[in-house]
Amino acid sequence: MVNGVPAEADLVFKTVYDLGLKGDLAAFLREITQNKPSPLNKKSFYVGLIFLFVLSCSAFMTVLVKYSIEWGNG
Repeated sequence: MVNGVPAEADLVFKTVYDLGLKGDLAAFLREITQNKPSPLNKKSFYVGLIFLFVLSCSAFMTVLVKYSIEWGNG
């Protein structure tokens, strides 16, 4: 109804929900591990990859800061 007159239209519903960080991570891991061969079907494999990525980025940033400080003092 628009201004009391029947109108043709479509009605669409959109479901929105928030699982929180832990739930979002669990859903992400569940999606990326489905229908994959081993070891790609293990959640621990991806958690390990994320850990190694963060560790290597931290080490790289540490080296960059160290050399930039030495270069500035040299």
